[in-house]
Amino acid sequence: LHSNSFRRLKIGVSNNKNIDTKDYVLGKFSKSDIESLNSIINQCANIIEEFSEKSFLDLMSQYNKRVHNEWFNKNLENNICITGLTFELNIFYVLEKFRLSTENVLVVTNSLYEANQIYNNLLTYTSDVLLFPMDDFLTSVALAISPDLKMKRLETIQSLNSNSKKIVITNLMGYLKYLPKKEEANNYINKIIVNDKIKREDIIETLEKLGYKRESLVTSTGEYAVRGYIIDVFIIDAEHPYRIEMFGDEIDNIRIFNENTQISITKINEISLYPFSELETEDKVSLYEYMNNPLVIYYNFDQIKAGYKKLTQEIFDYNISMNQDSNKKYMFNMDQITVKNSNYIGDFNSSCNLPNFSYKSNEL
Repeated sequence: LHSNSFRRLKIGVSNNKNIDTKDYVLGKFSKSDIESLNSIINQCANIIEEFSEKSFLDLMSQYNKRVHNEWFNKNLENNICITGLTFELNIFYVLEKFRLSTENVLVVTNSLYEANQIYNNLLTYTSDVLLFPMDDFLTSVALAISPDLKMKRLETIQSLNSNSKKIVITNLMGYLKYLPKKEEANNYINKIIVNDKIKREDIIETLEKLGYKRESLVTSTGEYAVRGYIIDVFIIDAEHPYRIEMFGDEIDNIRIFNENTQISITKINEISLYPFSELETEDKVSLYEYMNNPLVIYYNFDQIKAGYKKLTQEIFDYNISMNQDSNKKYMFNMDQITVKNSNYIGDFNSSCNLPNFSYKSNEL
């Protein structure tokens, strides 16, 4: 039931009549209602037949009548504010923007909870969605960064190095976070190729610089182990670790092996060693710039503004408590990130200074 392959069909007749909702729900179907239901049931039969031939998103675009097509298509332009959509229709809106766009899409929320919620719902419809989660300020600076969130960020950064467009969901802290320039970050990616000449000590030094932890046995991502001229390493986003076998200063074999049984699975010709630590470089960019100026969709911008105001106060208070310069920076300011194309999703009370398009659902 909770898998990505479970598809749901919901059918019904909405109340377009000026009668009490309770009376409508408990009353009998009219002749026109019955005709509508028969038409819907026939459509459902067609949808079921087409599940094996079309993607779920294509079928939603074709059959989902709860968002009137004329309204929806009219309001897929950029630099506007959309209000009144249900959470489910907000998800559909993001998917349509992504489908029609030639660029990446960055969705920004105020809280990590909202980012996770949107990410998990989008994941139901597409695998081209990534999460860039960031701890709150006091946790990340004063306490300890969550290793799970760090791992997810590193995986997302690695995925963004591909040429395919993606949807990235992040919270306010992730949006403002300092990142290295993509060109500089790529300099830290090291390839190991069979028959290459390289010293064992140089590979070990590289793994240390990239943030990998030396262990006696490799069992988890981010670990490496050395036994003579055999180096095991579990790189980020890999399903299994790799075993590099050397003959003197030459790469003799590279194998994928099972971390539980230590048995080899298959031979490969090369691997890329990606950083397992978040790189810090002199030149810094935001996630927006790292994604090459994507379309930005702000989710509940009023909450984002309130969250940013609270964040700036937290930073000021922390600097004062640590006897530091009150203006010390840990991330970008909102006004330092210049966005070319953006949309705003909010409720009916959103204070958006852009053209506002509201959708009022007639569903029960």
